[in-house]
Amino acid sequence: MQRGPAFITINVIILALLGAAWRAGFFSMVGLFQWHEIAMLIALFTYASIGLVAAGLGKWQTATYIANGIPMWALTFTVLGLLMGAGSLKTLNPEEAASVFRELVFAIAPNGAGVLLMSWIRELAWWCAGEQA
Repeated sequence: MQRGPAFITINVIILALLGAAWRAGFFSMVGLFQWHEIAMLIALFTYASIGLVAAGLGKWQTATYIANGIPMWALTFTVLGLLMGAGSLKTLNPEEAASVFRELVFAIAPNGAGVLLMSWIRELAWWCAGEQA
């Protein structure tokens, strides 16, 4: 099992940065997500966790493959979110427009999560195995 000092150090640093960002309120909007946005983010995190496990086991080819695939899935989920947001527009009153605008803004959440997760796995691959993803 590949659990060298670099692997542990990088994961601790990333988790500490995410914890600090959470504490600073960077993720406060998560409570406003609807069920479909949460489902898409859970799917991304599940896929990325497979890459993190592969990195932990020293299977760098699998880890880099998954790291490169995460943004593609994230973009697909963003498009689905945009379509769902635009598809929910029935009339053009201010309340409905505000609701659709909120959905369109939150539709980019998978892209942000995808870039974060891809970067995490790529950094592990680079610093622990010298792999270029």
